Amino acid sequence: DDKFIPGLRELTERVHRHGAAIFVELIHGGPVHPKRLLGQPIAASSLPPDEMPIRDFDKAREATLPEIKDIQLAFAKAAERAVKAGFDGVEVHGSQRYLINTFLSRAWNKRQDAYGCQDLESRARFGVEVMQAVRERVGQHFIGGIRLNGGEGGLEKGITAEESQAFGQMFEAAGADFLDISGYG
Repeated sequence: DDKFIPGLRELTERVHRHGAAIFVELIHGGPVHPKRLLGQPIAASSLPPDEMPIRDFDKAREATLPEIKDIQLAFAKAAERAVKAGFDGVEVHGSQRYLINTFLSRAWNKRQDAYGCQDLESRARFGVEVMQAVRERVGQHFIGGIRLNGGEGGLEKGITAEESQAFGQMFEAAGADFLDISGYG
């Protein structure tokens, strides 16, 4: 929300006074958000309890196509606010168990539409469109990147290292200046 820009600007100015750069991570928790705090969580797919990759999460419902577009726009607007607040760059969080990762991972994604699990491009589409929307909002001179899983060890149908490499190339083509690869699982 724009009401947070003045406080964030104060933070970035203090960091800059010491000669450091400051980035902000943009995140949608998806299935990680507890139902008791924010209502029913969303994910790429709604999975029965016995298919949930993480069994102690609340049951997530499948994100609708209008919600997908709204969330992509929200990421882009958040990046625009980061520019206004004086951040030097943004990182879109697309790893661990957060929303973007649920689209990338065959363990989470059972969709059969344009954002579905049928191929790497479909699985990457949601996150790639987030990166493109961010890039469109902030321009080419503002640093933007994405955090991805290097693999999802221990998950049947989890992201492999080879898939992660292909996703990284797709995000780079979509405008990511950097990739932050994390290990998970």
